[in-house]
Amino acid sequence: MKKFRVASLFLIGGFAAALFAADVSNPPKYISPNNDGVQDTLDVKFSVKDKSKIMGWSLIIEDSSGKVVRTIGNKVALPTSFNAKKFIKQIAAKKQSVEVPPVVVWNGAFDNGETAPDGEYFYYITAIDERKNQNSTKKLPVIVKNTPPKVTLSVLPEGQRIFGEGDKPEFAFGQEGTKEDKWVATIAAADGKVVRNYSWSDSDPKSFAWNGTDDKGVIVSDGVYKYTISATDRAGNTCSEEVSNIIFSAEKPETNVMVAGSRYFSIPSKSKISSVKLEVVIPEPRKNSGNALVNWSVDILDKSGSVVKSYAGKRGDVPPTQIVFDGKNQAGAQIPDGEYYARVNAEYLNGYKTPTVNSPIFTFDTVSPAATLLSYDEIFSPDGDGNKDTFTLKQSADKKDGSPVRNWTGKIISAQNG
Repeated sequence: MKKFRVASLFLIGGFAAALFAADVSNPPKYISPNNDGVQDTLDVKFSVKDKSKIMGWSLIIEDSSGKVVRTIGNKVALPTSFNAKKFIKQIAAKKQSVEVPPVVVWNGAFDNGETAPDGEYFYYITAIDERKNQNSTKKLPVIVKNTPPKVTLSVLPEGQRIFGEGDKPEFAFGQEGTKEDKWVATIAAADGKVVRNYSWSDSDPKSFAWNGTDDKGVIVSDGVYKYTISATDRAGNTCSEEVSNIIFSAEKPETNVMVAGSRYFSIPSKSKISSVKLEVVIPEPRKNSGNALVNWSVDILDKSGSVVKSYAGKRGDVPPTQIVFDGKNQAGAQIPDGEYYARVNAEYLNGYKTPTVNSPIFTFDTVSPAATLLSYDEIFSPDGDGNKDTFTLKQSADKKDGSPVRNWTGKIISAQNG
């Protein structure tokens, strides 16, 4: 059991003798009489030296007002009544000194049995010899403190204690507590290894934010960490609080979106290619990493940057690996002809937001190719006489936006065979 440091006192000489305290250089003493086995008592070691017999001694405890609240002592027992026989016997008897113990203990109780409230008290020793000479030590302070240090932590609830990237670069520890000689705090990895130390001296514990670095300023490994803060006051009272399951994650998943196949499409009545296929990459973190995908979206945008259709999900929703876009907007209506592109975004529990990634441009085109034919003659005679031997057609393709025309095919057919 941890004992309180003993106060050693010595009384020497006679009436004019001084009583010296061996440890007065470091007052006051602190005790916490709460029966926890740590500094429960004030143990005073003393000795009395005198040429004559010591008839009594006392340990006196006073409160801050000077009122005596506890007296512990011993004295020689004398007869309370005398007759001639007892008187002669007392005179002839050899005088005895009272027993002086090596240590006298105050357990923090008053004479009435009550435990001393927190506060400052004073203690001293008195001694008296057979000649009625009495001497006392100097009064020394002792502090009774049963109230332990206290700290209250304010952090995110479990399940949200993850940080490391984006808008979560730090983890905030809000804490309020009592002013103590020293508060100490540590951040430790799952294997118990301490990576970061903090302390506050002669102060209450201050709130702060951890940026995921160790004592040397080096970024710690991804993983689960625990924060512990504690203090022990001068009376041996202790306080300890902790926050567990703090996840540091510097994970930065990479997203992507690509066009698979043709970048041109139309409506079913105009083309066999009536949709565009998008290959999507939105990684989900490892299940044991503590990180999670919390928001994702794949948006289809027109050339001006306006969203025409959006595919989105939250935590727990599995992101797609392929999207088939059929040219319908969010309301189910056909989009205008034009150029479009896809954009993918994702947000993770550790605060990381992926950079915006755009797909290549793809084109929705419902206008069929068109050409103009112009003939100068309706009749020709290819007989080699030099007169209307050929038939001349002037043809031109209409200027067309959207998808390019891959090839043109012209045919001359018999009107009879239609």
